[in-house]
Amino acid sequence: MDKPKLKEIFIYPIKSFGGESIKLANLKNNRILGDRIFGFKVSDNLIESTNLWENKSKFLTLSNTPFLAEFKSTWDPNLRLISIYRNNRLIINFNVDNNDLDLSKIIQLIKKLYNTNNIANKNYLDKDIVFVNGDQKNFYQDNQSGTITLHSTESIRSIETNLGIKISSDRFRSNLIVDGLDPWEEFSLIGKKISIGDSEFQIKDIVPRCVAINVNPNNGNIDLDLLKELMSLNSLSEPSFGVSLNHLGIGNSIKINDEIKLI
Repeated sequence: MDKPKLKEIFIYPIKSFGGESIKLANLKNNRILGDRIFGFKVSDNLIESTNLWENKSKFLTLSNTPFLAEFKSTWDPNLRLISIYRNNRLIINFNVDNNDLDLSKIIQLIKKLYNTNNIANKNYLDKDIVFVNGDQKNFYQDNQSGTITLHSTESIRSIETNLGIKISSDRFRSNLIVDGLDPWEEFSLIGKKISIGDSEFQIKDIVPRCVAINVNPNNGNIDLDLLKELMSLNSLSEPSFGVSLNHLGIGNSIKINDEIKLI
């Protein structure tokens, strides 16, 4: 590693919606605060729905609802305000502690989009879709124990060179994007410990990928077969991109331009 630095930090307040770029991230319980703390859950019975962690199959995700790429969310923890944008236009913002909160309009919009998009699986039209809030104790990352994900700009460039087109990092929804590594070098760091600024982590696993990365993050169209491309590029047994980190409890924040070192 030749003086790599943290280039960008992203959080995704609503699971599977686009997120926001931040300059400083606070860390707690192996998570970046504000990441995947809300979600739209699918339920057969509205009364049975809870804010507990569940497998991603219980949520609207890009895998089952690719047009979610049209939406993004931002989170103001001080005002307790979530804002939802569609195609970069604000469509709703609300205080998550409002006991009388009514999100029926956006839920109906989502159901309407099921009818106007070419989606084979329309099973969710017959189910309740409910907004769940886990910011006090639960997070809706794919791993119940929490996760922080990282990839390098050089690995993105490797894909771009092979395909001959530009690829947005947004397809991969990583939390941390790093400059200064060789292409795919992050894979060689599995099991090693690194510092990002004053905080310390262990590189845990390579991140396997699903069909969500085939979705164009700007319009929700499935326009590439990146799963096949990744298999060709990195010669792994399953399509993979980026790595997951375990926070070692040392340091409680990271920020843009922090230097990354082996420890």
